[in-house]
Amino acid sequence: RTRLMVRRFCWRAQDMDPKTIATVKSTARVMKEHGYEITQEMYATMFEEHEDIKALFNHDNMVVHPGETKKKQPLLLAQAVHAYAENIDNLSLLESAVDRITKKHVSANVKPEHYGIVGRHLLNAVKKVLGEKAKPEICDAWEKAFNFLAELFIETENNLRKEEAAKKEVSNLGCRCTLG
Repeated sequence: RTRLMVRRFCWRAQDMDPKTIATVKSTARVMKEHGYEITQEMYATMFEEHEDIKALFNHDNMVVHPGETKKKQPLLLAQAVHAYAENIDNLSLLESAVDRITKKHVSANVKPEHYGIVGRHLLNAVKKVLGEKAKPEICDAWEKAFNFLAELFIETENNLRKEEAAKKEVSNLGCRCTLG
């Protein structure tokens, strides 16, 4: 059911401004190269300002473990940002990732209001890390693309929550049948 929602949004991606799609796609290489630094900066500033959001994350994923060179959570987000830029013109390639992330967000209790905070910190991190390379048209395109993706996650997560609540309600009712 979650995948059906994702497919519907992938279809709606065609409504996204072609210039936005082209601009975001043109940044894929830069996002691959600088994504980890961007997401590191984003998490640092966001967690400093929003302890409530920091509490949603597995803190074990926010440290570098022996034998590794990067923190898991910033790396995963950097890879996701790159994949989004690379495939923004064919979002169906991201269906399974969006489905997986949606389920993770619901279990972590991510709320719709968190997306605006994350988006603001992500764009500020892009500007800080890329400096003059973060031209206004690039930042505007990323803001539109982020808002599109945030809308996808919010709607899909809300539907998943409703499904889970309905299943819980049915299981709580039980079924007491008597014959006779």
